[in-house]
Amino acid sequence: MDTTFTLIALLSTYKEGPLAHAAIASALKATPHVYVYDGPAGMDADGPETDWTRWDGLITLKQGRWKTDAHKRTDMIKVARKFRPQPVWSVWIDGDEVLVNAEYLTDWVQMWLWQDEADQAQAPADFSPRLGWPIRCVELDGSVATTRGRVMRADLIDSYSVSSSVFKDAMGNTHAEGNTIERFSQWWEPRAPYMLGKISGTSEDAEHDRLMLPPPLPCEPFIMHRSALRHPARRGSRLHTQEPREIEKQKRLLGLEG
Repeated sequence: MDTTFTLIALLSTYKEGPLAHAAIASALKATPHVYVYDGPAGMDADGPETDWTRWDGLITLKQGRWKTDAHKRTDMIKVARKFRPQPVWSVWIDGDEVLVNAEYLTDWVQMWLWQDEADQAQAPADFSPRLGWPIRCVELDGSVATTRGRVMRADLIDSYSVSSSVFKDAMGNTHAEGNTIERFSQWWEPRAPYMLGKISGTSEDAEHDRLMLPPPLPCEPFIMHRSALRHPARRGSRLHTQEPREIEKQKRLLGLEG
């Protein structure tokens, strides 16, 4: 039996130019509408504007200015919490990213909701709903990271304090969910397949010496980060190396401990 839920796409962008069109087009394969927040988080920057008129009727656009990226994402999550029916899941992408295999994202969300139902039935006293699940982020150089702050239970998030990586949930707990770089050793050593091991805890496939391809796998939703395709004024380092710098910068601005 299907579990009723809402899935929405949230796009954060600023002067990405035509790159943002691909981000929207990819997100529309997962949801019928995309919520776009366009504007700087902090200082202004040079770069091409995006013509949003081609997406009339398919996006809701809010343009503004935010003190930090965390303030911007908190505004976005406040909108997401209002949707019905609950639970409300959100997928976050940036204007220089593409959500690949997006059409399969609802299948994964459905599976995790079924798993929540099973966990609650088995141990109701210890149950707490999952706040999200990891999705891979691939860079143009082929490197892969697992990011834990992109597919989230929007109705259970209160606010963000550092980028998309540190947030407070509806129960008042603070979570730090940064990117984790994946290395070849994780995939050449005998071990359970990534998702199968996460779901069932079995190592059956590894014991039978089956060939396991490095991620992402066919039909697995993942994010393609394309910062190198930005206008020269807007190019940054890889997300894997850029995120720790951004987190430390935001911590200093907010007076948080390192």
